[in-house]
Amino acid sequence: MMFTRKRLGVEYHQFGDIDFSATLFIEAAERAKIISFDFYDTLFTRPLTDPELLFDIIGETLSIKNFLEDRKKAQTSAFQKMHESGRFEITLNDIYSFINYSEINSEQIELLEERLEKILLSPNPEIFPLFKFLCDKGHKVIITSDMYLSKTFFQKHLNDLNLLDIDLFISSDKNATKRDQGHLFDKIIRHFQIDATDLVHIGDSKKGDYEKALERGVIAFHYKPFWLNEEKSHKDLNPQTSLSIGLNRIFKKTNETSIFEEVGYKLGGAFLVSFYNWLSEQCQIDKIDHLLLVSRDGYNLSQLANIDEECDLPKYSYFFGSRNLFTLACVDDQNFQSYINFFLSGNEGLSPYELLERLGVQAPDSNLMMSIGFPDDYIISSSDTAMLRSLISAFKWQILRVCERNRRCLIFELTKIGIKNGQKVGFVDIGWNGTTQDSFSIFVKKYFDIQLHGYYFSLTGTDDCKSRRLGLNMKALIEPTKHSKEYWEAIYKYRVLLEFLFSAPHPTVIGLALDNFKKGVVTPIFDEGRGVSDQDNIIKIEDIIKGELHFAKEFLRLSRSLKLKNKSEEIANFQMTRLLSGELKDIYKDLLMIEDFDTWASTKNQTIKVIDYL
Repeated sequence: MMFTRKRLGVEYHQFGDIDFSATLFIEAAERAKIISFDFYDTLFTRPLTDPELLFDIIGETLSIKNFLEDRKKAQTSAFQKMHESGRFEITLNDIYSFINYSEINSEQIELLEERLEKILLSPNPEIFPLFKFLCDKGHKVIITSDMYLSKTFFQKHLNDLNLLDIDLFISSDKNATKRDQGHLFDKIIRHFQIDATDLVHIGDSKKGDYEKALERGVIAFHYKPFWLNEEKSHKDLNPQTSLSIGLNRIFKKTNETSIFEEVGYKLGGAFLVSFYNWLSEQCQIDKIDHLLLVSRDGYNLSQLANIDEECDLPKYSYFFGSRNLFTLACVDDQNFQSYINFFLSGNEGLSPYELLERLGVQAPDSNLMMSIGFPDDYIISSSDTAMLRSLISAFKWQILRVCERNRRCLIFELTKIGIKNGQKVGFVDIGWNGTTQDSFSIFVKKYFDIQLHGYYFSLTGTDDCKSRRLGLNMKALIEPTKHSKEYWEAIYKYRVLLEFLFSAPHPTVIGLALDNFKKGVVTPIFDEGRGVSDQDNIIKIEDIIKGELHFAKEFLRLSRSLKLKNKSEEIANFQMTRLLSGELKDIYKDLLMIEDFDTWASTKNQTIKVIDYL
């Protein structure tokens, strides 16, 4: 980070490298008699991209139309009256003296504003540790603020954080501000009977916290919050979408925080909560009896539901399954030939034995494979279709045994979790064309009389998907019919990256096994992949889920405390737009280098990275 020294001040000109700036600040602070921290957007922050959205929240909560405009006009009137009476600052009570509604008492609105302000306040993870460090070392630390809220408001908030006996210099209490003539600094200097140069102040306002402090002879540090760069183009958002972006302000990154945990918090978290809340709404609308959160896409949803004390989902199960598993369960001696094209799909670049392994069939030893024309180093090409069809036919009975086992286990497991005839069952998949639901539907309708509803994060607008939707109940959070062809095609292009954000810390499921019939223990059979060790990806996925759940807990807590209207579609589309525009590329760049995540297509013959799909 570079700095420009101006007399007794330091102004930050670049973002990042907070450790270096902290060093400069601490050096000055340890020589000072008094250290002053600005409160809003320095020591504490509100996770909204625009603080005036608080007034929109009040208007929504109390069903007052145009409250934002009324509140702004009232504040302007309060300032006019302040000037007329020769004072230098307003109070919240001054503002509400100009608000008058016949249907609700202005004092009630004033109390609500204070309550919502308190709910929103969170320590700034960049500056608050510096504050605590200096307090713990016994330095005299004070808090200043140009704010119409009362000194009592600040004291209550600090007391709740066990920050006791902190001197407060609040403009509404002192009738003096930093922003106008810097007279609040004069009052601090007189109160403590110190020279101006004995006072060090840090704050985010270029004028009030930096320039005016310098004019009064104070040693000043101008702090530029890191989120200014991230949020600069995010205007005119609804409160819940603003919260989904503003929560990045309070992400506490430590030396133990991995880059993938940060990805989960700053990228995947918004997708997770929007899908989760949307699912809750759709399940209530459709009166779903049981929700199948299908692996691996449903894992983070199941984890969030498990820890959410106010979960609105119906009865749900994290269900081990995949398109491969459901399709194999449909195969029998009568229809085997019609599924050969599925067995051979996406085979180019694989070795023949890998073709069998991904079906859950143990390949014969290399000598036998070589005797039928497939040595170990043989790589499948588009010209091998006839030979491969013969290979699959030769292993027909081994494949059918796998299919029978999967079929029996699926019936057993569905019965065990409580799926019954007559139920409405939800089927959750991230996307994209409904092929997994189609395979499951073909299987399940042979054994259960249920009504199946598919719920997707996003679907495509392809003819194949449209055709499938004619016969299946399918809904999507990001609905292609509401967007341009270019938009959903761009989303599909990023599908592997999105699938990584909705994955699980276990390999792809290719089969089921009934280990203990008496105890009814069905265990998944995993495909470990044929490329890079899947364990490397699993560690990354665990960190992503950790970040996503951290974000989701904070989002749900604040969203519910503030009683925000659910804007799931807006949040998902806004975050998706940021993703597709490249705005978040510095966050997700490490995801692009992940190797061999698509297990079905993985092979020891080549390595495929996420970026190769883009």
